[in-house]
Amino acid sequence: MKERKEKIDIKSICNEKIIKDLEERIALLEKGDIVSSWKCPWKRLGAARNYITKRKYSIRNQLLLDGEGGYYAGFKQWKDCGGVVKKGEHGKMITYLAWYKKKDKEGNYIKDEDGEFVKFPKILYLNVFHQSQIEGIQFENIGPVENQDRTDEEKCLEIIDILEEYCRREGIKVEEDDMDKAFFIPARNIIHLPKRESFFSLNEFVATFAHECGHSTGIKLGREIKNSFGNEKYSREELVAEITSAALLNSVGLQENDRYSNQLDYLISWLESLKNDKHMFYYAAGQAEKAVKMILNEAEKESSKEE
Repeated sequence: MKERKEKIDIKSICNEKIIKDLEERIALLEKGDIVSSWKCPWKRLGAARNYITKRKYSIRNQLLLDGEGGYYAGFKQWKDCGGVVKKGEHGKMITYLAWYKKKDKEGNYIKDEDGEFVKFPKILYLNVFHQSQIEGIQFENIGPVENQDRTDEEKCLEIIDILEEYCRREGIKVEEDDMDKAFFIPARNIIHLPKRESFFSLNEFVATFAHECGHSTGIKLGREIKNSFGNEKYSREELVAEITSAALLNSVGLQENDRYSNQLDYLISWLESLKNDKHMFYYAAGQAEKAVKMILNEAEKESSKEE
């Protein structure tokens, strides 16, 4: 009898990587290490690019690559380009969709009424290596760091303009008042924010505004956003908004501040949610990609291999 190969749950593997990152940070915090450059796994976005296409990876893959910028490619891809992976180096996993032709029970390819082959997607993964792990290739400079000559305030003001334009485009009313809470009201299409001067910094205000805009995309993108506090769907939606906010700030060269009144409790709560929902990160990162494109008014592109 032919041995049946065990099916790999790639979504769960992605989740486990984020869980491991959280567990390592929690262990440090419990030992009293609070002065660290560590950032939440879903806020570590960079400018990782595929060496072959020179395009930036998706949000999900940027996060799986820990936000480390530069060129990446698979083992064979580097070899085909004349490069060699240094001895002892280990790759990092990225995911992509591949489309396969569907067959019937007799093994014949199925076509639709227009004569086109019926296809179905399958999630695959590839281990990629950073350019620093490669010998035999002289790398050109990716280019100057975007937005490096601008102040954080200028970057914040640009994001505010982007978010306000998105709200005008979608007919979303934005309210600021003395109430110390931020939220989105789907039934009234309203984003409520505390007054911006009440925030610790303009960066914090922008991150909160972007978070609520992330929630607001759920209506058009078909996400269920009216969820009870603390349940699985609520946690998924919160992570979508968290990643959306971080990605929007990253788009202009900003990093969201990891400022929480109790960072340990914050991380433990996310750890519990991720352990209870083994596909949570994969889902949230994919939905955040769509949310960011909607807010930036970018056309949705087909998922391409390794991106």
